Amino acid sequence: MNILTKQWPPLLTILLCGVGGYLAVPYLPKRIPVHWGIDGSVSAHASREIGVFLNPTAMVVAYLFFTLIPYSDKRRVSDLRELGVYEPLRNTAVYVFALSQILSLGIGLGILHDQTNYLAAAVCLVFALISNGGRHGMLDPVLPHILLLNRLDPKKSHRFFFRFGIAGGTGLVAALTLPAAAPWVAVPFGAVILLERIGK
Repeated sequence: MNILTKQWPPLLTILLCGVGGYLAVPYLPKRIPVHWGIDGSVSAHASREIGVFLNPTAMVVAYLFFTLIPYSDKRRVSDLRELGVYEPLRNTAVYVFALSQILSLGIGLGILHDQTNYLAAAVCLVFALISNGGRHGMLDPVLPHILLLNRLDPKKSHRFFFRFGIAGGTGLVAALTLPAAAPWVAVPFGAVILLERIGK
């Protein structure tokens, strides 16, 4: 299953985030974080009754945008679909807002540290999604044009992206569970290098 191209994973994610927010309301403090600044730290709060639905609403808007835009710009969307990036862009937008929802609820419920860094977690999430796309061959047409990956042996690319996914997942878990998360942006890079050396 490719979570970047299928229709149902983002729809299920929207449903889970909406229902999860609704069920969490009685257990949340009066105000929860809803926005993060450019440094990844919390920059705005909202009342729990409104805050729990902001990200699910943004996810629905993003999904509808990508669903309806083909009716107004068919040629450009067709070009993006031919490159294989249209659905991945749509799904990635949904997943990034889902990460915001997880942070809002997690911090509000006291599961996640209030210094959890959104930027670090988002970078690691994107690494994990790139790994998913790479393992399914979605990046094959663009690999020759990406610096550092243009020398990647096509026969070894699956192994590389598998390890890249482990690295992204490691960094994501670290960024979500440990305070002072800025250094955790480097975790995926370090994990990939370590795994590549072990693999040799």
